[in-house]
Amino acid sequence: MTGQDEEAKRELIRSLTGPGSDASLADNPFLDYKPDISEKERVDNKLVSVLTRTFLIGLPDFPIAGSPNAPKIQSSGSAFALDYQGKQYLITASHLIRSIGGEGIIYIFRKNDWNPFEVTVVGKGNDDNPETDIAVLAANVHLPIPITFSEETFEPSVANMLWGQRVYFCGFPYAQYIKTDIIEGHPLAMTKGAILSGMHTKSGTPTEREKGLFVLDGHNNDGFSGGPAVFQLKEDRTVDFKVFGVVRGYQSHEVDIKHKKGEPTEFIGIGNTGLMHCPSIMRAVEMIETNPIGFELPKYF
Repeated sequence: MTGQDEEAKRELIRSLTGPGSDASLADNPFLDYKPDISEKERVDNKLVSVLTRTFLIGLPDFPIAGSPNAPKIQSSGSAFALDYQGKQYLITASHLIRSIGGEGIIYIFRKNDWNPFEVTVVGKGNDDNPETDIAVLAANVHLPIPITFSEETFEPSVANMLWGQRVYFCGFPYAQYIKTDIIEGHPLAMTKGAILSGMHTKSGTPTEREKGLFVLDGHNNDGFSGGPAVFQLKEDRTVDFKVFGVVRGYQSHEVDIKHKKGEPTEFIGIGNTGLMHCPSIMRAVEMIETNPIGFELPKYF
């Protein structure tokens, strides 16, 4: 990591933790652990590397002619950069890029503008099936990660996850984001927490479990789709986050609409059950290994 990147990271962490956070972290009686607050731990927020790799993406509703930087965006969602075997990929939900065939253009929001990126589809699952609603894209340039040479890894893995453990997901609900002067022009994703409730699989074999559909107990919102779902090994806050899934959406259910006095109407609404669906990141890894055409990252010595 360059000195400029390191300082930007430190400033960003301070801005996210807030004033007086060191004292409250050590003294808060409601925390289930009592860390020794060292200088390194004061500036070590492992979620920063995830946030700076998560992008607000948009798809236009018509071909752009003569004004590529000012498109009319039809829909927006989330995506994230994943480095794998020396190459870089953009991971998102398949249903967000229905209009893209083998190649196309997506827009990444930076510096208060929609910036076009030409992408090639590495692999795309069936978006009608919650288990396969994953897409992998490759750009011909390095993705705009503001802290570019982070020391933290962002490894795709589903190993050693525990049912009932705390997990997190990041994205841009309703295209909302966090503004910061530390990394100018890069909108930071919002973060929500959940509990890992279980997994749906076609069979109980290890291979099928790795590529199954994770079910989270957490309230999802429109716009988080395509964002990363991450965990820490045994919730050890000193280790890097691993990405285990891609946010697909929430399980809905029909709700009868009633009058104020409780009398039924003919209308039916759609409710959020609080159960989220996240197809396994190992499906994206399988697509990459089958078609490894990502942007080749430079080697630094």
